[in-house]
Amino acid sequence: MKLTREWLQKKGACADGVKYWEAIGSPDAGETMTRAAADGEYGYCRWLIAKCMDKPAAVDLAILSAEMALPIFEKKYPEDTRPRAAIEAAKAWRSDPSDENKAKARSDATAATAAADAADEALWGTSMPCLLSGARD
Repeated sequence: MKLTREWLQKKGACADGVKYWEAIGSPDAGETMTRAAADGEYGYCRWLIAKCMDKPAAVDLAILSAEMALPIFEKKYPEDTRPRAAIEAAKAWRSDPSDENKAKARSDATAATAAADAADEALWGTSMPCLLSGARD
């Protein structure tokens, strides 16, 4: 797939990502991802992979990623079922992309995000937005 500045901007690439792509000097998505991975720029790789996928493929990747992280979360928070519920809801949407399953998947994803935020807060003693802004509780 050929990358252009316009395509990157249309997909919402950050300014640093566009600069990185320009520095590589290759219009090829595969070559860009290979170079980014070699440079340890995994965030750019994940972003580009997700933007090159259609919705079902992106959901499949999200499910796979969440399933890989789930044992770590559940070991620390065995009573918190929100992330597992979000994974199951996403799988249900993939099997049957009905409006009802879509709404359930969105709702459960929001709850799973709250679980992740709570885990971050427990770990760091404050919420991530506060850390990023320099504010403290």
